[in-house]
Amino acid sequence: MIRIMREFVCSEGVETSMPLTAIDGYLADESRFCGTAEKAVSIHTESELVAFLEKAQSERTPITTQGGLTGITGAAVPQGGAVVSMRDMRRLLGLREDKFGFCLRAEPGCTLDGIRQRLVQPEDFDLQGWSESSRQAWRKLCRMPTHMFAPDLTETGATLGGVVSTNGSGARSYYYGATRKHIVGLRIVLPGGDILQMRRGDTYASGLSFSLESESGKQYAGRLPVYSLPQVKHAAGLYAAPDMDLIDLFIGAEGILGVISEVEIRLIPRPKDVCGLTVFLPSEAAALELVEHVRSSSLLVYALEYFSSQALDLLRDPATQTGEVRIPPLEDHWHTALYIEWDTARSDAFTDVVGLLERVGGNEDDTWLAEGYEEIETLKGIRHAIPERINGWVAEQRKRWPAVTKLGTDLAVPDAHMRQVMRMYHEDLRAAGLPYVIFGHIGNNHVHVNILPSDEKAWRAGKALYQSWAQEVVGLGGTVSAEHGIGKLKTEMLRLQFGDSGIDQMRAVKSVFDPTGLLNPGTLFPQVKKGAMDDG
Repeated sequence: MIRIMREFVCSEGVETSMPLTAIDGYLADESRFCGTAEKAVSIHTESELVAFLEKAQSERTPITTQGGLTGITGAAVPQGGAVVSMRDMRRLLGLREDKFGFCLRAEPGCTLDGIRQRLVQPEDFDLQGWSESSRQAWRKLCRMPTHMFAPDLTETGATLGGVVSTNGSGARSYYYGATRKHIVGLRIVLPGGDILQMRRGDTYASGLSFSLESESGKQYAGRLPVYSLPQVKHAAGLYAAPDMDLIDLFIGAEGILGVISEVEIRLIPRPKDVCGLTVFLPSEAAALELVEHVRSSSLLVYALEYFSSQALDLLRDPATQTGEVRIPPLEDHWHTALYIEWDTARSDAFTDVVGLLERVGGNEDDTWLAEGYEEIETLKGIRHAIPERINGWVAEQRKRWPAVTKLGTDLAVPDAHMRQVMRMYHEDLRAAGLPYVIFGHIGNNHVHVNILPSDEKAWRAGKALYQSWAQEVVGLGGTVSAEHGIGKLKTEMLRLQFGDSGIDQMRAVKSVFDPTGLLNPGTLFPQVKKGAMDDG
């Protein structure tokens, strides 16, 4: 067993999100999809946001909101009009304690990594501007074991507003679930400048009818969609259910209803005893069998991640190495890999993991071990290298074919269909002769198939495959998007999930809060011309 230490990975400060140095810096996200805009504005306070939205409404200016530009579906890519960047709203605003623990208020431009670092070293935080009750709560937090915000996205540079807007998740969502369950409150600025203050547990729908009152006293009322949500990890379209807590309508809405100006998140104690293990296996069949054994075991598992043989080959290929991560040599006989992260408080937990590994033909010598959070972050850096290298590959293709965008799936299915869809991916891609890489959240039956087309013909073939897979997955009770959302690049997928009727019902909800259709047009569903106006 190889003990993974910090020297294996050397971050060189590579910034994965795009710099906002000029208007061009606002026109693309990590999908490499590009747009256009007439102007870009960076917002620093809620009052600035209110003033800008009031002016945009009066001038009929379409608005696209942005955070860290780490998304891969084009939601933050403008299609004309004005860009509103929330990246500079990045203050922590206060802390309170309730009967369940601590709740932290933060602006939407705070990054996940920034929040994590502040919670790891809370005693170094300047409390200037905080209320006395917040100061007392923070001082109490400093005396307690380290706390955390549970969502653990691969892209730690993602902003809090973006994570809420897509109901983001990540590796540890296998145990902790997606962002929605960790959001306590929201402040939302509507087109025209009106403000909604949402607190979980305060306002519920009456069946499918909803009514919300803004701070100005204006009423916003309508009907929720009547579709059924898939019973898997899901982040596509508007969340809707009878008698639902109405804060959930805005979580995962991808910014089409309003602009988040403040988020209150639930903090939880960070587990003290954690271990991460990357196990290399002789076949995919062995890996899938191990997944099933782990899921049915008594282990307290936080993350369960998958890496195909093609993913390991990508890491082996010198041509794809960009210098951001140094990886120990990958043995030739390592075919497929799993990353397992679990709680080691139970003394025999490690023995159980090794026992499960041996049951599927694995070998304790073919593993990388990380104990404690520092070593785990190093081990996860290797996981992060895969999407970064795929992004680099797409960037290289754009030099000779500018229209190419990242072509990666975000599908998830119920447990019973995991093996079926994995077999479908491999067989279809091999028959089409398309190169590909598969990695991701196998614990939730949610892996990302990244197709690597070399020209437009191959890209179109890959896109057709993706469409056919999505249709199959929906038929199996799955979702077209488990964590990345729909954005502007996958609107046809949302129609597959909910049909024309579902799309029409989502549009009706949007019209309650954004009757002129100026906010994030083209996100979730294509723009529809209504006279001189675009209705997103």
